[in-house]
Amino acid sequence: NPMKDMKNAWPEVVNLPFEEAKTMILRDRPDCHVQQVKPGDRMTRDLDFQRVFVMTEGDGDFKVIHPPH
Repeated sequence: NPMKDMKNAWPEVVNLPFEEAKTMILRDRPDCHVQQVKPGDRMTRDLDFQRVFVMTEGDGDFKVIHPPH
């Protein structure tokens, strides 16, 4: 399975601004779609192995609060 060798978590982006985290994720996995999730946002539950949810909080430059995966 080629997916098993691909990076699928980014704990190193916690506390970074969303845009910086997105850049780092896409550098590792340009095949992925990076989706920001702000407090109160609804998240889809459909399965997509190429989507990375990035949980953020704050004002302006939303900071990443959980390791994206």
